[in-house]
Amino acid sequence: HNFEGVHLFHEEYAKKIEHSFLRKQVLTAANVGGPWLAFLNGGLNYQIEHHLFPRLQHSHYATVAPVVRAFCLRKGIPYAHFPTIQENVASCSRHLYMMARNEFPTNYVDANGNKQ
Repeated sequence: HNFEGVHLFHEEYAKKIEHSFLRKQVLTAANVGGPWLAFLNGGLNYQIEHHLFPRLQHSHYATVAPVVRAFCLRKGIPYAHFPTIQENVASCSRHLYMMARNEFPTNYVDANGNKQ
């Protein structure tokens, strides 16, 4: 995903079993908005919850999101959420600008787990 705060893993790092499924899914996704936007777009704005619970009916994402976010905070796992569409677009623009100017994106994690 093309937003600030979302990680991009080297394929070898992503294969390491010591990194949990939950951690990988949360670090590589971001949410935007809330229940009203979910109603308009079928829950696509709750990417974190969708990646964790792909078979969960999208109308429940808004209920599950605060529980997932609280769990992530307790475990020290960054949870990327953009409260508004404007903040999401601005973050995407900054991320794309950074991608165009750097050899490696600032959110890239190499095969050894080092951020570039």
